[in-house]
Amino acid sequence: MDVPTISAALTGIKAATDISKAIMTAGASLEKAELKLRIADLVDSLTDARAKILDIRELLDQKDQEIERLKKREGLKFDGDVYWLENEDKSEDGPFCPNCFDDKGKCVHIHEDGPGWFCYVCKRHWGKPREVSSGPDGWGGI
Repeated sequence: MDVPTISAALTGIKAATDISKAIMTAGASLEKAELKLRIADLVDSLTDARAKILDIRELLDQKDQEIERLKKREGLKFDGDVYWLENEDKSEDGPFCPNCFDDKGKCVHIHEDGPGWFCYVCKRHWGKPREVSSGPDGWGGI
């Protein structure tokens, strides 16, 4: 977790709280212009705190995605051509594209295509080569 971001968010919230307390305790003694200035300061502090909290949320989402990716990687087994996910009950899920997983860490299901496998995302083939190659992204996998 990014400690400076959390500290900045807490500082912004504290500043907003302090400004709110000052406005409430001053009551009628504040001039209209001073009241507007303090309210503007309050809005600025709350906006800054909100932005920092959104940064924290984004960071937490990224960490959650990384945790899920690592959990999947732990259960993935490479059979020499493609990846398979071993479930808790020892059944297998898959196959998954080795190109998409190795390059981007994404578990993309691939589909049977004749004698091999085909990925609709990266357009790569794995398995026995066909008689006619499909070009630079053709058979042969990685």
